[in-house]
Amino acid sequence: MKKVMFFAANNHQRKYFSAIVASCAGFDGYVVDKKLLPLLVRPFWPSKKIRNSLLGAVSYRLKEKKQEKINQRYFLLNKYLDFVIFLLQTYYFLIRCSVFLKGKEVDALVVWNGNKWRQIIVLGLLSDVKHKLYFENGVFPNTTTFDDSGVNYKNSIPRNLDFYQRNNACSDDQSQIFLEKRALNKSKRNGKSNAIDLPNKYVFVPFQVDYDSQVINHSPWLNNMLELYQVLSDIQGELGNDYYFVVKEHPSSKVDYSHLHELNPNIVFANEVDTQQLIENAISIVTINSSVGFESILLSKNVIVVGDAFYGIDGLVSFAKCKEELKKQIFSVYSGLIVRDNDVRLVFINYVKSQSITGSWSEPTSSHFECVERRILNVICS
Repeated sequence: MKKVMFFAANNHQRKYFSAIVASCAGFDGYVVDKKLLPLLVRPFWPSKKIRNSLLGAVSYRLKEKKQEKINQRYFLLNKYLDFVIFLLQTYYFLIRCSVFLKGKEVDALVVWNGNKWRQIIVLGLLSDVKHKLYFENGVFPNTTTFDDSGVNYKNSIPRNLDFYQRNNACSDDQSQIFLEKRALNKSKRNGKSNAIDLPNKYVFVPFQVDYDSQVINHSPWLNNMLELYQVLSDIQGELGNDYYFVVKEHPSSKVDYSHLHELNPNIVFANEVDTQQLIENAISIVTINSSVGFESILLSKNVIVVGDAFYGIDGLVSFAKCKEELKKQIFSVYSGLIVRDNDVRLVFINYVKSQSITGSWSEPTSSHFECVERRILNVICS
């Protein structure tokens, strides 16, 4: 029977992965988390393979810390001391994993997301494992993502427009789409409620979490939301007062953007307005690679992508790789010059839906586990 190791970086993952192992009899699965790792380990000079794992994890954490520093959070200690502390923490976790995993032979390794530093270390140490499987929140409400290539931009969704044009458009009714509502962090509430006066014509720009792997790894020319705001402000100033942007801060972000709220009257912050309402009333959506971009495709809206996104398919969305390109795209959507192929949109949506696992990982059902087991076996037994 095939052996499958599930690595859990936190309690939520451990609970979900343990439920999968308990519910699936088609493979020999077991869960590993930091509680199983040895606490007392002898420091050693790591091999090249282990050093590469360490460098990958440290590189990610440095980028993460850089964004935290820019936003003036979490750097409570001197920056050099803080760097030494997290370097030692990373090294300690690595050698604990190295000792525990030495000699372990598995047919597949399962992780959540795969882009965080602990997962980077485990994936590096077990780089010889044939099958690496990734879970993540589903892009559709009440679904879970499963992919053997990666998640988000690294997933296996085809990026070639021809792939979707060769298929006939599915006839699924897309007229009744209701997106999942996410609770807003109290610090993001601006007191304006849903009665805020939105511009008659605007481009919607959802902010993302600066220190999330989506921005750290897949945003080539915008490092954080402050830079994105500055680009929007520059473009608005160059195009004129008839151009408006509506911004909504990410519900989970801990960064304080209140100093930006009244800075430019043509950039309106609408934190308490429902995201679906903001999408539906916008003439276009500009995003780095947020899930809001995919939700906007579901709602038949024009999307301009400024980062690397799995839905970044030329012909399905527009692209902007610098400020000047974004300005041209904004001018085009305001002028009504961009028209999308709805057949391609429907084929893309239904293909992504077919690759999703029905049911949320947080409230899994027996049918959810059956689908997970089938998908895992399809990969590891191929």
